[in-house]
Amino acid sequence: MERQVIPRAMRIKRRVVTLPSLVIKESTISGGGLGVFTAVPLKKGDIVTEYGGEPLSYAEALALRKKKEDTHVICVEYSQSSLDGRVETEELYRKRFPNKAWRCPYTLDYYADEHLVGSLLNDPYGSANSANVKHVVIFDERFPVSPNRAPSLNKVFVVATRDIDAGEELFLNYGEHYHELHFRGESTNEVVP
Repeated sequence: MERQVIPRAMRIKRRVVTLPSLVIKESTISGGGLGVFTAVPLKKGDIVTEYGGEPLSYAEALALRKKKEDTHVICVEYSQSSLDGRVETEELYRKRFPNKAWRCPYTLDYYADEHLVGSLLNDPYGSANSANVKHVVIFDERFPVSPNRAPSLNKVFVVATRDIDAGEELFLNYGEHYHELHFRGESTNEVVP
C-alpha cells in the first residue's frame, strides 16, 4: 500500500507556505505500521505537514491516556485542548466516543487529502533511527476554526530539524511521557505537550 500526499499551499503567519509532496507507505521500523516519507528534499526549518485529528477536551485526552489509547494524541493548548490523530473507522470511533456525533471519517484518505499526516509519523524509540522532525504549535488569529481541527487558533505543524533527503522516512520523538507509557509500561495520569 502506498498513498501520495500532494503538495498544498496554505497561509501561515502572513506568508504562503507550500507543504511538500509526501508518501505514506510501510515504515522502515519493524512493526511500525505505516510511515511517512518525503518525496522531495527538505531543508532544516521547512514546515512538512499539519497534525490533524479529532478535537478533544483535556478530560477526553486524559481518559484515553488512562486506557493507554492515546497513541496519536497531541496537546494543542496545555490543559485545554488536544487532537487525536488516529486513523478511524466509524465503528471504532463510535465505540471510543459513544457520546460524540460522527462528524468526519478520519480515514487515511482524509488525512492525506488534507495534508494532515503528522499523526502518522513514527517515533524512532528503540530503533537505529533518530528524529528528524519536531512538533511546533503556531498561533495565528487568521486560522479558520473548523469542526475537524482543534477548537483554538493554534495549529500543530511538523517541522524538519535537519536537512532531509528525498525518500527518507520522517521520524518524530513523542517524548519521555509517551516512551514511559507505551514502550516501558510505566503509568502516568498526565497529558503533556
